[in-house]
Amino acid sequence: MQHSNRITAGLIVWLSFALPVFGDDTDIYLNPSVAAGAEPLVMFTLDYRPNLTAAVCGGTECDSLIAGGYLPATGPYNFFQLLRAVLKKVLDPIGSVRVGFMMNHDDNCTGSPTSGPTKTGCSNGAYVLSGFKLMGAGSDDPDTYQTTGEDANKVAFFDKLAAIPDPGGSTSHSFQGKELYFELFRYLTGQNIYNGHLGYKSFGNTDSSTNLNTYAPAYSWDTSSQLGSKKYSSPIQAAGECAKTFVINLMFQVSNQEDDSDAAIRMDKASGGMGGIVLSGSSNNFDTVIRYLKDADLGDGTFGTVSDLGGVQNVTSYFIVDPAKLNTTTHGYASAGGTGAALPLSADPEELIDTLTSLFTSILSVSTTFVSPSVPVNVFNRTQIVNEVFLALFDPDEDGYPLWNGNLKKLRVGKNATTGESELQDVSGSNAIDIDGRIKRDAVTFWTDVPALSAPVDDEVAGADGRSVTRGGAGQKFSGFISGGPGASNADPGARQLYTIDPSDLVDGLMPMDTASTTAETLWPEITQDWSPAASSGSYSGASGSEQTRAVNILKFARGLNDDGVTTRPWGLADPLHSQPLAINYGARGGGYDADNPDIRLLMGTNDGFMHMFRNTTPSATEDGGESWAIIPREIIPILDRLRSNSAGVPVHPTGTDGSPSAYTLDVNFDGNIISSDGDIAYIFFGLRRGGKSYYALDVSDPDSPKLLWTLSKGAPGSAFAELGQTWSTPQVGLIKVAGTVIPVVVFAGGYNGDDDGDDAGDLGKDAKNRATRASAVPSPGTDDDEGNAIYIVDATNGNLIWKAIKDTSVGYDSTRKAFTHPELVDSFPSRVSAVDTDGDRLLDRIYAADTGGVVWRIDLAGLFDHDSDSTTPDVLVHDQPAVWSMTKLLSVGRHVSGFTTLADDRRFFNRPDLVQSRDGIGPFDGVLIGTGDREDPNGTGVENFFYLIKDRAITSGLPPTTVLEHDDLADLTSNCLQNSSCTVSPDLSNGWRIALTDSGEKNLASAITASGSVFFSTFSPTPPSGTCSLSEGTGRLYVISLQDATAVFNFDTTNDVGGTVLDRVDLLASGGIPVEVVPLGAGELLVQGQEAGQNIMNAGGQMSFKTYWHEIFQ
Repeated sequence: MQHSNRITAGLIVWLSFALPVFGDDTDIYLNPSVAAGAEPLVMFTLDYRPNLTAAVCGGTECDSLIAGGYLPATGPYNFFQLLRAVLKKVLDPIGSVRVGFMMNHDDNCTGSPTSGPTKTGCSNGAYVLSGFKLMGAGSDDPDTYQTTGEDANKVAFFDKLAAIPDPGGSTSHSFQGKELYFELFRYLTGQNIYNGHLGYKSFGNTDSSTNLNTYAPAYSWDTSSQLGSKKYSSPIQAAGECAKTFVINLMFQVSNQEDDSDAAIRMDKASGGMGGIVLSGSSNNFDTVIRYLKDADLGDGTFGTVSDLGGVQNVTSYFIVDPAKLNTTTHGYASAGGTGAALPLSADPEELIDTLTSLFTSILSVSTTFVSPSVPVNVFNRTQIVNEVFLALFDPDEDGYPLWNGNLKKLRVGKNATTGESELQDVSGSNAIDIDGRIKRDAVTFWTDVPALSAPVDDEVAGADGRSVTRGGAGQKFSGFISGGPGASNADPGARQLYTIDPSDLVDGLMPMDTASTTAETLWPEITQDWSPAASSGSYSGASGSEQTRAVNILKFARGLNDDGVTTRPWGLADPLHSQPLAINYGARGGGYDADNPDIRLLMGTNDGFMHMFRNTTPSATEDGGESWAIIPREIIPILDRLRSNSAGVPVHPTGTDGSPSAYTLDVNFDGNIISSDGDIAYIFFGLRRGGKSYYALDVSDPDSPKLLWTLSKGAPGSAFAELGQTWSTPQVGLIKVAGTVIPVVVFAGGYNGDDDGDDAGDLGKDAKNRATRASAVPSPGTDDDEGNAIYIVDATNGNLIWKAIKDTSVGYDSTRKAFTHPELVDSFPSRVSAVDTDGDRLLDRIYAADTGGVVWRIDLAGLFDHDSDSTTPDVLVHDQPAVWSMTKLLSVGRHVSGFTTLADDRRFFNRPDLVQSRDGIGPFDGVLIGTGDREDPNGTGVENFFYLIKDRAITSGLPPTTVLEHDDLADLTSNCLQNSSCTVSPDLSNGWRIALTDSGEKNLASAITASGSVFFSTFSPTPPSGTCSLSEGTGRLYVISLQDATAVFNFDTTNDVGGTVLDRVDLLASGGIPVEVVPLGAGELLVQGQEAGQNIMNAGGQMSFKTYWHEIFQ
């Protein structure tokens, strides 16, 4: 049998606006704190070589530049002229950006010292031709250069470029990268000029007594960037704490002749150097300096004259290089600068314009992310056998209305043609991820019908869908969006196939979700449930005409139609706020699907209530993304009226089918395909999260003909599922043995006990603390829950209860209720559980689950069994008797620990524990890795959160530990004293370790993953109070630490490498929002959500540990 669940990707689109807060993790998207921004600083650098004089414009390719006045009316033209013309065209319409220009002096100094401000009579290093000047927006006409009324700073900038003579012979310069960047560093940090004035012979002047500023003042250094004659005025200090700095390097060759200033570069910070940089051996190159400026916070108060500013004032570097020199070296420059790969410096004007325009689009977006739309990624994943990544997007309504748009898009994992490094690519094979860790705006994702795209608006790009939610992707492929219509019924030609639940249907348990009056009659109780005022009749037939029209219009809305029943709504796919798409690979199931074109389907829930299935490709191997079908539970139908009217109210955003699906597949003949006629099986299971207290199972063995398999819901006290809360816990699938029979099962936790109506009123459960936080009151630690405090195991084929763990007054098993009881089960379990096979027999034998009271529990699906009723013989350890299964506390770190009575200790778990089998000097252990953080109070700062490794040494299932570990039983390795040799006492690691999450409000809100002995996990920190320079939707971090002792594994920060390489535990992510799990890509590669291109795929040096992989494929 083959069991698979490949959870796929999610990506969130966020827009800045202010709304009321209603206690969940949408707070970070609905109520951002907007920090004061500053215009980005963009420095151009030029490789001044004879290549600039190469002839260009031999055909008609430059005609538009000539016609627009960017080039002279008559030629001949060289590349330098073309470059100036292209810069004019690209910069002309752009405003609110500060632009500068630097270039190298010649390199002709001899003797010692060979560089620096005291040297005379020669040239070396680089200088600031034009300091950062604020550019005002120019002409709205994209085709014509405005000759009058141009912004004065732009005119001065272009005049400087025009004055530079063409290079040739003694007037060409090598590109001295290290020294140019060192001069930039001194400029940015307001320090003494180093090589800036060392230009005696830079442009062919042989009079060594005459410096550049008097010999050629038109293209000499910019004295306005200086304080007096020897010191720079820091543009970072002047711009303020939210400015971001970028460099666009225009190059023909690699950097060389760049070592003359090494001694100064190596100096400590107090002496004007890059303290901590390692320039030796293979690290003595341009890359090292580029990476240093990318890693360094130049506004941390330790560099030059710059004070301690909010945010991170680093330098991001682009490289646009002669196509013949796009190689591992130049790509290495871009990677070190945080932009992934070098770009071609094309002689084709349109290509060069497109390249520079794309860069400025990215720069302006990243730099204004505090006050404009932002697109943080939620979850990435991929299918098992293909290199495809699916990304779910959503877009909160900026005016606070409840209907949010969503989408599903596809990228691929491919190799960069030059570097051979893995990257996420779009349909053209180009890198699709921008410097902010999000999809590039000019990317074209795989399903997008480019000719059918509408005209771009705002920062959208013509001919591309990029990160835009309402362009391309699966949403564009909805029936009726491009042409035709979604149909009034499933039977209409080309119509959407929409269904809802019909318990009376004995064939598939479904009924068409059409617009017929008979459907309105059947669904009348659900359609009218939330009407205010209430419907005048309990039936459709007895209602007034206006009420009947309203009911039918709601059904039209659900299908994607406007009220006229003919035209299509502007966008039909709603938001997948938390539903992580699931990919099922049906393989070569015939009808055109084969091994080269397997039938892959995607399942995703959205908050208009539907669970959708999408096609990856057509049988003819064409990229598709079309919707196969969608099903809405009847209990969700009441929200459709408000979504249709799109009226503001409470809750701000109603929840529909917001849970993530999981799957059980069975390939009976082991041919690698799921074919229903062979008896193969594919079942999916999903909950509703805040949308309700039910689970649904669908039979999707035939992906084009779904059937309802079963449903289960919260019941009355004493019933099988009486303890069920909001169904947050994504079902986990596996096999168990009961009474000798192997059974496929679904394992899930009781869910969350929170604010059911989203109105911040009534019984709030664990959300009560969050309400107090938002009211600026002093919150109290959480209280006991009356629902969600349970663990369930049900038969995957019929939903029947096999075993559960619930609260009762004693510890033991009640066969009547099929329940193990424990008096300390008092907190809800919102997260997935880890259901694992620890002994390799392919049967689940243990479960780990964590609750909102700060307790990690262990469930043993084995136990000692009295097989002969003889007290003189030992009991036998068995696995197939639910009566001996048990649930035991493993770790308690929250409000139940003696003395932990304050808010600081109200630690809550919202993540699945990760399990890793390992050993240390004492012996083997099952490592349980998990961190704390209240996902439903993301902006809270009062709790002190930690990340933990628990060494569970009771490695035999059925023989659980007898001692409950507590917070202080785990060694505190926060200071990383084992790595920096600062431990005053050797820490006792026998029980495990803990590290504090020390940033204000920092929380671990996604599960960890372990690969090759390294633990990868992310954290989220809320936006600090206004006036600081943080992303409005908060800050994400990636930690990578050793499983054994929490020491650092990677060198994320090169600025602290004093005396050698210093490893770092944590790396700041490029994009905001709540980051998610790191995702394995195979071959030791891991995909890191939210990191910039070139940094988002990491190599862990090996495969994931077996047990982690095993429970992943059972998800």
